[in-house]
Amino acid sequence: MDTLLLCFSNSQDAPLATLTDEDRSLFDTLSPRQARGHFQIVRESYATVKSLIQRIETYQQSISVFHFAGHAGKEGILLDDAWALVGGLSAVLARCPNLKFVFLNGCATKSLVETLQKQPIKAGIVATQAPVGDTQASQFSTSLYKYLNNQYSLGEAIKRAKEDVNLSVKTNLQTRGLGQDVDMLDAENWVFINPTGEADQWSLSTNSQRQNNTYVPNKRLIESTFSALQNYDATLQKRFEDEALGDPEIDDKIKSKLIIESLSYPLAEPLRRILCPPIVSPEDLIPKPTKSRIHAYQNLFDSVISLFISTLLTQIRDLYLQTPRGKIQITEQQVAILKGYLKGEHTAFETILQTLREILKANQIPYYVEELETLVTRYYDPNAKTLFDSLEFFVDLKARFPYRGNQVISEADCLDICEIGEENLSNIAENSGFWIRYNLESYKNIRVIKYFRKAPQYKHERVRLKTSLVVSSADTTGFYREDRTPSADLWESQSVLLVKSVLEAGKIEYLNLSPFILDKNVFAKRSDNVFDLHIFESYSPIDKTLIYRRIGRPEDEPLKIQIQANDRQIEADFGVLREQFNTFTTLLFNLNYWEM
Repeated sequence: MDTLLLCFSNSQDAPLATLTDEDRSLFDTLSPRQARGHFQIVRESYATVKSLIQRIETYQQSISVFHFAGHAGKEGILLDDAWALVGGLSAVLARCPNLKFVFLNGCATKSLVETLQKQPIKAGIVATQAPVGDTQASQFSTSLYKYLNNQYSLGEAIKRAKEDVNLSVKTNLQTRGLGQDVDMLDAENWVFINPTGEADQWSLSTNSQRQNNTYVPNKRLIESTFSALQNYDATLQKRFEDEALGDPEIDDKIKSKLIIESLSYPLAEPLRRILCPPIVSPEDLIPKPTKSRIHAYQNLFDSVISLFISTLLTQIRDLYLQTPRGKIQITEQQVAILKGYLKGEHTAFETILQTLREILKANQIPYYVEELETLVTRYYDPNAKTLFDSLEFFVDLKARFPYRGNQVISEADCLDICEIGEENLSNIAENSGFWIRYNLESYKNIRVIKYFRKAPQYKHERVRLKTSLVVSSADTTGFYREDRTPSADLWESQSVLLVKSVLEAGKIEYLNLSPFILDKNVFAKRSDNVFDLHIFESYSPIDKTLIYRRIGRPEDEPLKIQIQANDRQIEADFGVLREQFNTFTTLLFNLNYWEM
């Protein structure tokens, strides 16, 4: 197993304020993968000459990364008790046959590289060619290891980390050189030495890179999802036991079927495409790490986040419908963030989530999906970073490999990214079992039935938005059924509803998700008995078009609804949907949506 040796050393005469934070941050970032057996971390927070030599000798055969952070000079690196001269350091590192990456994160450490290169060291080396600010050195290091942890190659991780540093403030910096200050900093101060021309392609080890590879696609995702759902539905285990045959492979398929049947379509369909991908040839019967699988991960992540955000946006809309504008607590900055998000401007997930959270809290609005409040709290908990890191992994993955991108991914990279991706999906699934308590339903063709001397009744065509593990022509899951209710509550429900499934008999409690989630066939002019679910992507002010992504099939062309009705061409009447979206923008921004 590869060993990552992380050494940190403050100087008592010139302490570095952020060094302890860097130490903790790198360990927090990398330790979940250590726990999964990808590598081991040896951490020396107060390295001395003696402890450094002992650690290198102990793990000599397996050290793949040597990281030093602290004061440095032309002679070497300053440890907690004395200088470690570069000649001696070079000699002991040269005895590490598996060494792939050396990071000397101190001031002007490039001067040490020439001595390192006199030894037969083939590892890639990151060093600095000028004094570097303490804060920026820590930021660069944290960003670099974040990207390495997300299975970027070393060369790409360095490039991304430099971009992150260039976005930071550059002024009056304490540095990692004794008695030095620097007024300006540029990310190009960090240089990469690639002695073999191949070191830039190195990436952190995974289970898949070891001879005793234990990665089986879907295994962990099935187990973590099934376990999470069990926490909210005690009948799930009994249903599994009734069908289980004692064969691990077949039983996993049974669990997969129960998972898919238990969740609503926006979660179940993307998950189905991971657990049971499209079969083009007999080889596809066994799930494999491919670029298509990576995109399937992104598809599921997008659906999870879109359902999450759509639910909270709907509650903001209802706040405005039910409360006089003057009594609503909302800042101009929050309004601007919401407007930018709707217009498709680049808005970080963390930013939009925090904005929605603050608005609900300021106006004392309870979460309709109660469990989301716990999930949001966990996301922002600095002592529980696993969920945050997993969500950020997919935010980064989506930018790295867009659906319609033509990036070439090597077979080895696919294997590694699929393994890491499944681990992160499993982390998200472990926190999301509560969705089994909620159903999505679509209503259309609302009619009123009124008899003399009787209260009116409302007749709808309703479909519960579900899918099955293997969709076939005999499957009737997605068909509309006629439904009658004595309540007028559903009169405005020509749309998609999020319905609580655990309620007292006869009670209906729902959240109308229009116009953020729509069933295209609700608005179809033709007689179509199968739902076609889309989720809001953005509004384009240039084309004056509402853009929706098809759930489960993001590779399809998006649904575009223009302000100038083109409904005749697409055989649908989206007038109600336009009015729903316009109501939302006029409530929040006092603007018609085409004026945004």
